[in-house]
Amino acid sequence: MEKKYFIVLIVICSFYSTNAQVKVRAHQIFGLDLYQWFRNPYCSDCKNTSESSSGSVFSSPLGVRVIVGENNFSIGAEAAVNIGLFNLDLNGYKGLGAMSFPLLLKANFNGLSGLSKNKLIGFSIGGGIQYSKTELFGLSKKYQELDRSFFPTYVGEIGIGGGVSGSSVVWNTRVGIGKNHAFVFNTGLVFYINYFKQKTKQSQPQLKS
Repeated sequence: MEKKYFIVLIVICSFYSTNAQVKVRAHQIFGLDLYQWFRNPYCSDCKNTSESSSGSVFSSPLGVRVIVGENNFSIGAEAAVNIGLFNLDLNGYKGLGAMSFPLLLKANFNGLSGLSKNKLIGFSIGGGIQYSKTELFGLSKKYQELDRSFFPTYVGEIGIGGGVSGSSVVWNTRVGIGKNHAFVFNTGLVFYINYFKQKTKQSQPQLKS
């Protein structure tokens, strides 16, 4: 399913390539999830509760984004890794840590387009797929039969924030559902840093002799 999103992006890029005003930009993603909560898929063969949650504060996403667009609108593809070392299940200790890999395709407007010259505030909306895993280490003996592999969820995300000179800061909220009651929730701040901004050299006027 996730391959379809990147195929769509390639088609959009090909369509836009006929317009000389369209720009392509790459950004580094840094962030801080103020809260995240994962619910594992239900396991009917497990003796203990398998779908219990794993929650955490202050986990750190890191990734890259590529956008294509013009003026106050862009389409972007994002790939990131989000690591929470202190995720745990408050309903009963099972282990520590969680990791997720969100792959997103998003529409970005105004100040969040990464290309706007006259709009400071903007918003974004998109979706994709996220692979998540809880209890990365320290799984207690009581729950050894639990299969803590990466599970997929289909996610939707909305964001609001502001940007200048191609860089931006956004408050994102992402929610996803998957098979067998799987569920994910992430919310926090994300910074898009434009390290690759192209500098245009201004031509110097020539003095006539």
